[in-house]
Amino acid sequence: MKALLACIVAVSAVLAPSAASAAPLPVLASIDATASVDEPAEALAWRPCEGPKGAQCAEIQVSGRDTGDWTIPVMRLPATGKRIGVLFTNPGGPGISGVGYLRNWGDTLARLRVSYDVVSFDPPGMGGSVPAATCLSEAQKAAIRDQPSAPRGRAERQKAYQLARLIGDACESLLGAALANVSTVNAAAVMDAIRAALGERRISYLGFSYGTLLGTVYAERYPDRTWRFVLDGAMDPALDYDRVRRDQAVALDKATRRFSKDCPQHRNCPLTGDPAQDMRTLADFVDALDEKPYRHNGKELSGLRALNLIQSSMYYPPYGWRVLRGVLGPALMDGNLKPFLRAAYSPDNMVNPADPEYLSVVCEDLATTRDPSVIPRKARHWAELAPLNGASRAWSTAPCATWPTRQPALPAQLDAAGSGPILVIGTTYDPATPVKWAKGLSAMLDNSYYLEWQGDGHLAYDGDRGGPCVTRVVDTFLLKGVRPAQETICRAV
Repeated sequence: MKALLACIVAVSAVLAPSAASAAPLPVLASIDATASVDEPAEALAWRPCEGPKGAQCAEIQVSGRDTGDWTIPVMRLPATGKRIGVLFTNPGGPGISGVGYLRNWGDTLARLRVSYDVVSFDPPGMGGSVPAATCLSEAQKAAIRDQPSAPRGRAERQKAYQLARLIGDACESLLGAALANVSTVNAAAVMDAIRAALGERRISYLGFSYGTLLGTVYAERYPDRTWRFVLDGAMDPALDYDRVRRDQAVALDKATRRFSKDCPQHRNCPLTGDPAQDMRTLADFVDALDEKPYRHNGKELSGLRALNLIQSSMYYPPYGWRVLRGVLGPALMDGNLKPFLRAAYSPDNMVNPADPEYLSVVCEDLATTRDPSVIPRKARHWAELAPLNGASRAWSTAPCATWPTRQPALPAQLDAAGSGPILVIGTTYDPATPVKWAKGLSAMLDNSYYLEWQGDGHLAYDGDRGGPCVTRVVDTFLLKGVRPAQETICRAV
């Protein structure tokens, strides 16, 4: 499901070092001390709207001493059968519109909708919320994406400093004080305000990718208001932003090596099937575009755009692998870069290095170094761990280093004591949310059950990617309350 970006956005820009940027990591604070809505919400005024049959939309006004003031769009797909409750869902990102997700993909939840009112919303700063973190112009986005995969040399670093600082400055200029309230803790408070407006004592939840962090935070803050929670492609709250990006770099390299092994089984494969050799071929391809970008009809294929497409293609095999094979063939065998250029400007290139909505959340949520001068050293080290993706991922941490606002980072341990049962799902070869994150989260939570799909790509339940085994476990859990064995394994078929 291409709507799910799953926190894999790769920002190559870096920030100019300064004395102020060398502050220590923030002290981890208790969630209970932050982000509460001052007044219970009034009932929502629903109206018919575009989306799956029966879709209803509304807005909620949220005001809190910590959350700030927001107008939040909400969508509901009423249950089509005997209703058992409300199921909130969030597609992740962070930065993806929950309303847009239900509008475009709500029909994929038809089985759950038989028994649940399915509800989603645009978190603060996202989608149609007012205000929204739409901070960059198209020209600014293009300048950020038309960079090398990782800056090399003084001139490239200086340009990257300027572009990266531009993101935070533009968001602060647009949102002002509201920028500090774009966070997952605040999104959880908004979700609880919507629960109250619906008149529900407790809710169920289906969260994908970064949306699993929203579910975890909600269960920690409001454990007695949770019923049945499913977290697919889990984030591990114990990780800081450096660890998140480093783990993703390693997982992306692993996924690309699996793509390499699979490639010769298909016609017109341009790779050898030897992962070591093929990873060098791909790295050389990106390096060549770093040195000399390809330009055609006013568009530029930079090393960063090329690497972003390779990364994006790891999300949803077999489709993504097929797309990548199709454009690598002409590029590597014939020197024809036009197909690759077209794909790099299409929705198939989901990884977006100029995504202020994403940065507005992660730079508030996750503990982050405040010293940009360490990034070149990180890049060298991470490149040893992940030769294709390591350096670029290291530089992608830079915008948060001097982000203009900062809330206390999330607590490292969230056990959600007293919550309802929580089903945590990991995918063995997930390139965006490595499987060890799901294992870490499941071990952390007091009332969790772990399900692993031994497959490729990002997420397992989304779009029934994990096949009948995953679908059966999740559906019986959400619809009937049947809890799986503590560690259930579903194998790819």
